[in-house]
Amino acid sequence: MNNRDSLRERHTSIHSNDQLSTLTSSNLLVCLFTSPPDGPQRPSVSVSPSAEMLEGDSVTLTCSADANPAANYTWYKEHEDSPRASGQIFTITDFTAEHSGNYYCEAQNEMGRSNSTLLLITSSVIQSLDGWGVNYDETEVCAAKGSVVGIYCTFTHPSGLDRRDMKNILWFTKEKDGEPVDLRKDPEYSARVEYRCSKNSCTLIITDVRESDSAEYKFTLKTTKPGEKYTGSPGVTLSVTGFQVQVRRSDSTWLELTCHSSCVLSDDPEYDWYKNGENIETGSSLLVSSGSTDRYSCYLRGSSGQRSPAVYGPQRPSVSVSPSAEMLEGDSVNLTCSADANPAANYTWYKEHEDSPRASGQIFTITDFTAEHSGNYYCEAQNEMGRSNSTLRLITSSGGSSWSKTTAAVAFTSVILLVIIILAAFLLIR
Repeated sequence: MNNRDSLRERHTSIHSNDQLSTLTSSNLLVCLFTSPPDGPQRPSVSVSPSAEMLEGDSVTLTCSADANPAANYTWYKEHEDSPRASGQIFTITDFTAEHSGNYYCEAQNEMGRSNSTLLLITSSVIQSLDGWGVNYDETEVCAAKGSVVGIYCTFTHPSGLDRRDMKNILWFTKEKDGEPVDLRKDPEYSARVEYRCSKNSCTLIITDVRESDSAEYKFTLKTTKPGEKYTGSPGVTLSVTGFQVQVRRSDSTWLELTCHSSCVLSDDPEYDWYKNGENIETGSSLLVSSGSTDRYSCYLRGSSGQRSPAVYGPQRPSVSVSPSAEMLEGDSVNLTCSADANPAANYTWYKEHEDSPRASGQIFTITDFTAEHSGNYYCEAQNEMGRSNSTLRLITSSGGSSWSKTTAAVAFTSVILLVIIILAAFLLIR
């Protein structure tokens, strides 16, 4: 039965009812089904032109997000609080090095807001002279320790020069006696460097990247003519980063762990997560229960580098007391708390059966110790991963005082001197 037949049947049944003889327009209920309202999904950003961009060009960024009601868009540059532009399309005209950086868009409607991932926008740098030219694809490259990185350039040369006239094509970071040192002959890069060059382009491939590889890389071309060479300068700056696990409290029960590097990686990285040295999950982040004493670390998939340093809550703290010898009233005593933890722990000192802390910090000093200070003390070690308490440590005095101890020492010394004097007098009389 279609909707029209259904309405006709409904109309007939109403007329057949003795209590209702007339059907008016107010008796009809029309329902329009629409999509439920929803906040913006994570926006996507497209760049035009998508081809290589040079300084002075114009670039257009377009933000799109699925949302109902339709979203409004705002554009930001990373580490800046003020927006760069508003609207779905953001155009940068006359692009310069100052415009380079990470951009993202924020989509917002009445239901919520969402940010896109960071998008790195850079321009190529071209150097040219008398037909010579070097064009680096990027001026800054970030790579994860242990990964493989490629640095790409294209080059031009005078039209009268052919391949047979090119004596040497190489990449370098340092010079010796005014001449560039070929990376393939540099012992620091032994068996880790490869050149993939064609007619007018050359890519430097570095495997198992190390933090010591962070440097400025330049491409140079030598000809068969003595002293004739061309170097693209400035070159490409490579930054090699390790990874750290950052901890963020998701709620009272869960912690969110993310793998963080000091620079933005060119690709969308994937991470393996480890718990006490065993691989447990793959993803950009990991949820763990608060208060866990397990050790968590991350590793960049596809690299040959090391895992990040593990993060973990404090192990049970230990407490040492100084001085460790007998303590008298009036003395000073230092309590020191130590706990293995990463991130480093913060310390708080408590006396048993007291809710308020006595002190904070790794060392707790009690000066002018009295009987009121006697009791059981413990320290609490805490970091973002959890907390742990030491065992109770009983601190008491012997009941005497520093003054009485000094008096006793003086009295003892006086007695000894008196005995010596009496013995000396006795010997003289004899």
